[in-house]
Amino acid sequence: MENVIKIGKYTLESLTTGMYTDPKIIYREYIQNSVDAIEEAVNNGYMEISDAKIEIIIDQDEYKVTIYDNGAGVKSNEAYNTLTDIGNSKKKHTNNRGFRGIGRLGGLSYCDKLIFTTSYKGENTKAIVVFNCKRLKELLIPGEYDQYDLTSVIKEVTSFYTEHESEDLHYFVVEMEGIDEFSVLLDVDRIESYIRQVGPVPYSKIFSWASQIKDAFNDYGLNISEFPIFIGTKQNELHQIFKPNKDSFVSDMTKKLHDRISDINIFEVKDEYNDSMAIGWYAECSWLGGIVDKEISGLRMRKGNILIGDSKTLSPIFKEERFNGWTQGEIFILTDKLIPNARRDDFEQNDAYYYFIEQLTQGVGTDISRKIREASKQRNNPVDKKIKEAKMVVSNAVTINQQGFNSDLEKSLVEKEIKQNLDIISNLKTAIPEQEKMKEETIEELTKVLDITQKNDHLKVYNIKNLGKREMEVLRVVSNVLTKNLTKECVDMLLDEIIEELKSEG
Repeated sequence: MENVIKIGKYTLESLTTGMYTDPKIIYREYIQNSVDAIEEAVNNGYMEISDAKIEIIIDQDEYKVTIYDNGAGVKSNEAYNTLTDIGNSKKKHTNNRGFRGIGRLGGLSYCDKLIFTTSYKGENTKAIVVFNCKRLKELLIPGEYDQYDLTSVIKEVTSFYTEHESEDLHYFVVEMEGIDEFSVLLDVDRIESYIRQVGPVPYSKIFSWASQIKDAFNDYGLNISEFPIFIGTKQNELHQIFKPNKDSFVSDMTKKLHDRISDINIFEVKDEYNDSMAIGWYAECSWLGGIVDKEISGLRMRKGNILIGDSKTLSPIFKEERFNGWTQGEIFILTDKLIPNARRDDFEQNDAYYYFIEQLTQGVGTDISRKIREASKQRNNPVDKKIKEAKMVVSNAVTINQQGFNSDLEKSLVEKEIKQNLDIISNLKTAIPEQEKMKEETIEELTKVLDITQKNDHLKVYNIKNLGKREMEVLRVVSNVLTKNLTKECVDMLLDEIIEELKSEG
């Protein structure tokens, strides 16, 4: 008699609720599937990467979430088997972000109905697979419906049909209907915050170090994959999501100290054969304490530009684990030897992983820990402290000069800050030759950047061509008012948006 292997129905519960205890994770699962599909569409020549888009609509009135992408989609004759198979994905971990074949079912536990709609280029049909999640929950009640195994449960709770569609279209849509009204899945702000940190989205315009990071990575042969992800409560109210990284931030929860990036450190991690395992960056700053904004704190690992783990995953590589919270940075995994585990909360614990963590501990973990301790010593030395503050002023002024001033007022404020620091450093009483040398170097840097600032009259509004004298004067007044009443980050964002809008209108 042939043995029959029967897979219990509760396996499905283990792969949904058990696997995704934090409901927000399902957004990551659907996004990474969307990104894989978009790359497939681009590779197949269906579209250019510049035309890619992922849209997330969180309809709080209808208790519904819709996730759309214009990726390759799934062929109609393969749709049902592909979307109901469990742990049987054809994707490979070497070239796909999602590859275990369970992520698409993540939404089953959090809604009454889960609907997949997909169209494949060249076919005049769209395929629809519907999961009746309410019935699924009934069938999984312990002690009831014991005659069902996993296969019979899937068959009973799913339906499949096709409808006419244009042959030119290719897309995939996930719809979750009947979500609990108090679910975090309907909290737009929290979901956007989560995707900002996790998703493969671009750096924002207010993060002025983005170009330097990308250029440095290009030298190592890495082009960071970025995708436009939009979110909103209605189709006509969507806005794009960007990474949360910031030039300036608040450190030390108690003292609320303002800190600012002064430079970017690029580092590489190689394996025992001298092949690159990862490329990373972290921000140089004054290391004043733990970063208050939890969206940006922590050295974070990414593969395919999707977060693996969270802000605390790499804490053990530091001399003191709390130092990870003082750090802003990312590590992009390049090697296929580091494989994300099923939960994506870390990598599989293989030999490559242990070697990688060892290299991080001996390298960047030790470097940052040393800098934090040195910064602490400097804060107790008034001369070193003043010199470090002055160098931050120089770095900030150089960046603003390169980007252009937001306003006449900003230029005058930058000049004033440089002059104040020049007076402070000039009057410092140094005790040792090393301090005197640093003092002279800092005075030279301040003098040079002051000269550059005084000669530089370029305002950002000058980037708009064909504006009349009156319109330009109005813009200068507006930019001065913004500078007077808002933080630099807010002014950067608002003025850049105003300039882009005026440019697009010709």
